[in-house]
Amino acid sequence: MTFITKRERQIVSLLMEGYSSKQIAQMLFISQDTVSNHRKNILKKTGAKNTAQVVALALSTEISMDQKIGEYRLRDARL
Repeated sequence: MTFITKRERQIVSLLMEGYSSKQIAQMLFISQDTVSNHRKNILKKTGAKNTAQVVALALSTEISMDQKIGEYRLRDARL
């Protein structure tokens, strides 16, 4: 999954932590539609059928390890 963008890696990392698309959008100051588009692109690029498969792939390749998401948490998105 090294061919996914930095923003897509951020989104995968946040999904792995259990955040919803709405929360991710708030945390990254982007719209929910943009998050949805990124998620679709991630699925397409990885060949994954769903988010669970993306997370499994991320865990097996450790892509989340090089993208510590704490630096991207600009505000708390807990709802």
